[in-house]
Amino acid sequence: MARILWGALVRPSAQPCAPTKVATSGHRASSTLPSRPFWCSLAARIVKPKSEEGKSEFTLKATAKELKGLRAKNTRDEEAMELSDLRKDPRYPEAFIGGVFGILGVKHDEMPEEMKGWKYRIVFRGQDVRSKTGTGLVGLLEEVSNSPARFTASQCAPAAAAVTGKEATLRDVEQAFLQGLIDTPGWVPTWTELPREWWPDEWFVHGDRTRPRFHRPARKFRRTLYGHPEAGAIWEKVLK
Repeated sequence: MARILWGALVRPSAQPCAPTKVATSGHRASSTLPSRPFWCSLAARIVKPKSEEGKSEFTLKATAKELKGLRAKNTRDEEAMELSDLRKDPRYPEAFIGGVFGILGVKHDEMPEEMKGWKYRIVFRGQDVRSKTGTGLVGLLEEVSNSPARFTASQCAPAAAAVTGKEATLRDVEQAFLQGLIDTPGWVPTWTELPREWWPDEWFVHGDRTRPRFHRPARKFRRTLYGHPEAGAIWEKVLK
């Protein structure tokens, strides 16, 4: 893996990695595409949901695994509430309301097939959060600042160490943000709407998925999700 990264960073004489400019008469100089891929961080390749890969067996398995993991960690209330009822419920004078979506990636996509891994991550749609009362989010969010480490650095450091004969270690935390509680006294509760394809069978009449029991159901989350505006700061508090 380190050789792949180093080979992409170092420009071979026979295969330049940087674009080569070509002069053309009467026009600005154009450039050719790099002759080799630039793996700057060995990041996962994102799969488009509507592509053939996005509908494959690998996708279904990765999605089911992520949903099962969220349920096992008691991430949200299993009981659902119609969104219109939530807006009228006096038990919740204020609430954050948002949606979720999934990101599917193929990890180590540049490696041989047996080394690849399919990863599905359910993310809170943090750029589209609404409050129940219409109050501006700035006045409601408790903690939004944090000090994230750059992903590129975490990948380049061990690769550079391997190439130069050094030893580097990394530590990762499984589902880190899910370890932070958000349903605690003093915090505005977060409710999310789920895509219909994620609705459990009990949200339909006799399990018939053509006869939904809800119009716009929502669930209250107990733990932070990736993408939530307060997720990073809450995780840093967990570490302390």
